[in-house]
Amino acid sequence: MKVTAVNQGAQTGENLVVTLDLPPGLELAKGQSAVVVRPRLAPDRPETITWQVRALGLPTGTLTIEVKAVAAGAKPTSATTAIVVPELTPEFRVYPQSQTVPARTDGKPTMIPISVKLAPARRFFSCRVTVTYDPAVLEPLYVSRGEAFVDAGKLLSPWSEGRKQQGRLVGIG
Repeated sequence: MKVTAVNQGAQTGENLVVTLDLPPGLELAKGQSAVVVRPRLAPDRPETITWQVRALGLPTGTLTIEVKAVAAGAKPTSATTAIVVPELTPEFRVYPQSQTVPARTDGKPTMIPISVKLAPARRFFSCRVTVTYDPAVLEPLYVSRGEAFVDAGKLLSPWSEGRKQQGRLVGIG
């Protein structure tokens, strides 16, 4: 978000304070302050202030951002702008494949594949997945990346099968 402050007076402005007021659903990047102070603002010399703002995903729709400016000896002013935060569609889902597990087995392992689907995977770089299971009923045998993180026939790295903990596979990705 960029804001340009202009001193339209004949004298240099003193102690310009510009405040960004964000609605719920928007937040400043870490380390940034919503209040910016400039000790001096010369006449007809625009001062641009930039904030990095990110949408949290909720609420969606039109959100109003307000910027307020005040300087010593000047009349306070404000401006608003509206941005549209689209409703986000999940691009990452984890679900077990349809599987029937027999009530009785012949003592051999029954495979229950769990698939991770990325659709569509625009600008998708990495993920970490934790699978929780009942160790009295299931025992994980292996984790495969399948076709994930493969580009032009080459395996992309890093890849981790995760680590086994009590009833969990942690850090698959």
